[in-house]
Amino acid sequence: MAALTRVFGKRESGQEDYKIGSVKSIIGHGEAASGMSQLTKVILSLKHKTLVPTGVSEDFDPTPPFHQWPFQLQREVVPWKRLTVDGYEVPRRAGITSVGAGGVNAHIIIEEYIPETERAYQSTDSTTPTLFVLSAKNKERLTEYVKQWTVYLKEKENVDRENIAYTLQIGREEMPCRLAIVADQREGLLYQLEQWMVEQRSMDDCYFSTGKASIDESKHQITETSDIRSAFAKLWVAGNAVPWNELHKGKQRVRITGLPTYPFKKRTCWIDRHQADHPRMGRTQKEDSVPAPDQDAEHKAVEFYTFLAESRKVALGLALGVQTEYLTLCPFEERVPGFSMSQVSLHPEKYPDEIRRMQAKQAEMRQVLFCQEDFESVHTLFDIGCGYGTDVLQVATMYPHITTHGFTITQAQAELGQRRIAELNLSSQAQIWQKD
Repeated sequence: MAALTRVFGKRESGQEDYKIGSVKSIIGHGEAASGMSQLTKVILSLKHKTLVPTGVSEDFDPTPPFHQWPFQLQREVVPWKRLTVDGYEVPRRAGITSVGAGGVNAHIIIEEYIPETERAYQSTDSTTPTLFVLSAKNKERLTEYVKQWTVYLKEKENVDRENIAYTLQIGREEMPCRLAIVADQREGLLYQLEQWMVEQRSMDDCYFSTGKASIDESKHQITETSDIRSAFAKLWVAGNAVPWNELHKGKQRVRITGLPTYPFKKRTCWIDRHQADHPRMGRTQKEDSVPAPDQDAEHKAVEFYTFLAESRKVALGLALGVQTEYLTLCPFEERVPGFSMSQVSLHPEKYPDEIRRMQAKQAEMRQVLFCQEDFESVHTLFDIGCGYGTDVLQVATMYPHITTHGFTITQAQAELGQRRIAELNLSSQAQIWQKD
């Protein structure tokens, strides 16, 4: 917030015109998905032209205080209006900031798409054929894609077939399983799609392939017709590159938004080491002792940290002793290719070098943060988000006159922290509670 204030604090217009919000207070810790969750929020807000509230308590008292912010905290659902800057109305824009566990600070600016209000070209012949193309990873996904398009075309009586076709031709990734249809009306296109759903093969003006044909075969097919759209359709489903712009010479085309999107296969992913249906040979005592994650947890961060805490309890049970372990950022000097803090934390036995590097950077960050702090004059320390209580324990051990307390995100972490406190005989000086 200090950086944002330096950048935007001298702006002439008031804070009421510029809003700020957070996703964390609604969904909890996003961890590696925090950036994507913010992006999703912004895109939905742009789509619905609506600002949504940030869930904070009424007595929320930030530092610096609200009146010093160059933004206004969004607390209610309101229409998202465009601003006027220097006499000109500007598109809706939002900045997203996300900080990674490795210390990488990423910022992205999202601007709304404003379609052209007047198209320079309008078809004068409603029966002009268009080449409609769809592709997917496999036939199953293509079938779902066609289902989406049949629903879309049934709901939209007046569709811009030519610019829809143009958008699909040049604005979509080309995948192995391909369907191309030549149709001169919306009804004809809808009929062809429904027929393909039943037959799932090539028919008149409908071309389908699940893989590449030979170049000789595709060239032979093209010479059989003088219709450029059918020729391009055969060439494309055979897996070849097509000069789409040849279909649109002398015509101004625009891409269209709001069309059906790719039907990704839905999968539910859980953090789980155990394969109950496929037991592994040679499992260790530790692996057999670690409980499965609580998949009914409040949110994924709670599930993740609970799983880590339960794993650490098992480790402590097998090898007694309090280890120095942090659950905080580990800012590296530069990006480490392939590094994932979540992956390393889940499988520390596989990444000993990464663990040592993380701990070194975490300790270094603490030295920077605490280097100017006079702990001799401190009597109470309160650590919000204390993990297993490593800082709580270290401060209490080094400075017996300081009372140290901490809040952590899960009950399992709090229990583990309390256990470590008891092992070090610090119960009269330190306490850890669960609170998010």
